[in-house]
Amino acid sequence: MDTPAIKLAKPVTGYSVFERNQVLTHDHLNSIGQYADYEERLTRTRLLGAGIVCGLKIIFRKENIVVTKGSGITSDGDLLALEDDVIFNGVVPFADKDAMYKPFNGLTGDGNSNTRIWSLGNDTTDVGFLNTNDFFQGNNKAADMVALLYVNQFVKDTDDCSSDECDNKAKMATSQVMVVMMNKSDYEKIAVKNTCCSDNYFELPEVGLPRVLLNENDNLFSHDDLKKAYGTAITGGIAAMAEPLKKAGNVAELLFSCYAFNGNSHTEKPVGTRGNTSDTDAIKAMLGVSKKDVDISSAFTQKVKEQLTTQAQGIQYLHSFVKEVAEAYDEFKESVFDLCYGCCIAPDAFAKHIALGLLVSGETPQSLQFRQCFIESPILNNRDEDMLAALRLFARLVQMIGTFSIPLRGGIRITPSVVVSEALGKRSIPFYYTAGQVSKNWDPEKSRRNKTATHLSYNAAKYSNLPHVTDPLSFGIDKYSFFRIEGHVGLDYDSAFKTLDSLRNKFDLPFDIAGVQLQRDRATIVPVRPLRPHYLDVLYEKERLQWNTKLDHLKIFNTSIAAQLPDDAELTKEGVTKDHGDAKTLKTDLLARRLEMDGHIETVKKALAQPAAQVQKVDWDQLHINMANVGAQVSKNSKLFTKAAYRTPLEHLGVSANSKLVDWIGKLKIVQQDKQKDGYIFSNFLKQNPAMLHHGGVQKGGTFILVYDTVNNNRTVVADFYLPYICKEELVDTQVDHTVVPANPTRPVDHGVIKDIIKKPLFNEDLVLLNRDFGTVKTDVLTTKTRTTTVETLMNQKVNDFEGRILGFNANLIGMDNKINVKTDEVRTEVRAAKTDLDKQVKGVTDNYQTSFGSLLTSYKTVIDRTPVTKGLNAADRVNELINMTDDDLKELKLPDNELAVLRTHLTNFKTNVKPLRFDRNIIR
Repeated sequence: MDTPAIKLAKPVTGYSVFERNQVLTHDHLNSIGQYADYEERLTRTRLLGAGIVCGLKIIFRKENIVVTKGSGITSDGDLLALEDDVIFNGVVPFADKDAMYKPFNGLTGDGNSNTRIWSLGNDTTDVGFLNTNDFFQGNNKAADMVALLYVNQFVKDTDDCSSDECDNKAKMATSQVMVVMMNKSDYEKIAVKNTCCSDNYFELPEVGLPRVLLNENDNLFSHDDLKKAYGTAITGGIAAMAEPLKKAGNVAELLFSCYAFNGNSHTEKPVGTRGNTSDTDAIKAMLGVSKKDVDISSAFTQKVKEQLTTQAQGIQYLHSFVKEVAEAYDEFKESVFDLCYGCCIAPDAFAKHIALGLLVSGETPQSLQFRQCFIESPILNNRDEDMLAALRLFARLVQMIGTFSIPLRGGIRITPSVVVSEALGKRSIPFYYTAGQVSKNWDPEKSRRNKTATHLSYNAAKYSNLPHVTDPLSFGIDKYSFFRIEGHVGLDYDSAFKTLDSLRNKFDLPFDIAGVQLQRDRATIVPVRPLRPHYLDVLYEKERLQWNTKLDHLKIFNTSIAAQLPDDAELTKEGVTKDHGDAKTLKTDLLARRLEMDGHIETVKKALAQPAAQVQKVDWDQLHINMANVGAQVSKNSKLFTKAAYRTPLEHLGVSANSKLVDWIGKLKIVQQDKQKDGYIFSNFLKQNPAMLHHGGVQKGGTFILVYDTVNNNRTVVADFYLPYICKEELVDTQVDHTVVPANPTRPVDHGVIKDIIKKPLFNEDLVLLNRDFGTVKTDVLTTKTRTTTVETLMNQKVNDFEGRILGFNANLIGMDNKINVKTDEVRTEVRAAKTDLDKQVKGVTDNYQTSFGSLLTSYKTVIDRTPVTKGLNAADRVNELINMTDDDLKELKLPDNELAVLRTHLTNFKTNVKPLRFDRNIIR
């Protein structure tokens, strides 16, 4: 019996072409079949692929084993198919006496107990048959067994020969599809690993990096504290990445060899030598990878540790670098998952079998290495392009690690990008990579399309001259969801903020900016936003305006006192009393007090003009007491010269006005400002805004946060974060409890009213004249010829009583004849005559007073009606204004001559009659 060789091992280059009358031999006929068979196998494996096409799943049950329908192609081009599910109830030792398949050598034996390979079957009469329940006992574990779809292919001799002749010399090529199984350890010995298959994916471990978890309890109050927090995460990242990067380098070596083996190297090589070291080196060089660069694990560890110990600033960039390397590794890992393909699959890799997997696999990733994936032809799904993309992703890893370096400050720039949830290659290239090198493999798809000059980056001008790449903010930014902000770390905070804010406004970029200080010293914090709510500012300014207005009115009133005081000539008149001292001395003291009051007013106005923080330092109680005391003295003395019935503005200031309300609102404002500043301390800000992230920039519609370190009043930007939202109203909490400042800053007010009538006025001209007239009558009565001691005494008593009544404004004089008990008619007659004479005298004074007052009112009304008196003045102030009106003022009215003459007459009469009454400001109200 002949054992057919692997059909694709040796190419069949031709077949016989028959000629007329040709004598045909078996070689002529067989060549046709061999050529057709070769071409068919070649078509399957080179244009389609090899491995499991579909189905052929293993279902293990205690009583049987099921292989589902499906099909597959061996590496030698055999098409194997099961049209229906097949159920196997038992197993039989497999001897393989016919085909003698080379990979099974040493496993089949002679079919006895030493056999390490079994075929699945249902014929209980076969030698050694065991049902599945009996077979899988003891050391035979289904989880350790691998099932294979095997084509038992051989040539069987069917010749029936006797001793005399052999009439039938034909042989039969047999292909018997069967299911066999063996221990997985034996399978691993016969399996030929395909470097271009997705088994590489399972050799690359998953990676998880520790986060930098910042919260208000971390006591981050300096740059060193921040570096320590990030340093812990970076150190953990070094340990997490060491083994994955090492294995990534090993897988990359296999992929470079696979790519070269598939004929993608352009070096000139002898026939049959593709895929060796020089080929892979040529492909590496094409991608910018040197021989030593494949050991990226050591390079990464060394680079990060070096930067960790020497980098004074930019610790966040180092952490970002570690994260980006992990992302780049993950993308490389995922890129090799579907790379199960081959340009020229080795015919003997699995020439007559296809591994179906473990009988009991649990669908774990590791179990897939026991199931033959379908190795596609490169023509399907552009697998060559996928392989090159995977190699570019590895080359990107190499170049990221090799070129990472945090540059010296070169100016702040804003570069459009996308959020970190997008693939690394879709984002802008960070400024800490050498963009000219990294850009070549940053995005494999752009590299394939020869668009590497379109990558956006801080240093785009070094590898591109496209204006929308070198100056991207001047063009459309709709497709970008993130803005990288670089070049600010290490700068003075105020300068960095100003520059960044200028760029934002210049290009109308949709994000906000804030600044946060690491230290807890609020004195060095300048919030970028005003205090909110604004009502405190409004209330504070309202109180200051109100107080300044009061002080202005006081000053006007204080000044008007001097204008209204009588001149020295008036103070020497007969009607000036001496009850309160010398009038001129009183006037001089009043003017001195008035000047002192002006000084206090100016002192308070200067205090009110200071900022709220300085206003808190003012001794408002002392200022108020000083001003109130002087004001009371001015008010008291001024009443000696003017007859005000109630409190003057100066007295109101001393009793009820409260300047401390300004101080109270100012303190509340300062407390609120302090709370706002405290909110911009990093730990407090973090507590109120736990969504802070660092990705080297800010999301569109977010708030970019500059973190600065303050040492010796120098504020240096050392880090940055962003919030995924713009908070226009409040970034920090400014609401305070009003009870933290002294409550109820008001004083109790004495609303009592004291009438001036209880004091004897300084001016009493009308009463003095009346008293003088009465004195004449009194003298006449007392000098009567007929008098007695009793009558004289009695008359003195009654006259004095009458005088007291007049001085008390008692106009109802009671007849003296009903009150005086006298003994003689002569005296009675004399008294009645005196009384009559006295009545005439009093009536004359009263009539004169009423006539003058009536004339006064008439003239007052006439002048008021015909002259433009200032609006808003009270009656007393109107009188003063009319008294001061000159003849020139009347001429300015431009009245007809006859009306002007009448008005001049009334004004003169008004001035003449009002002068002796000017002490009483309430008469003409």
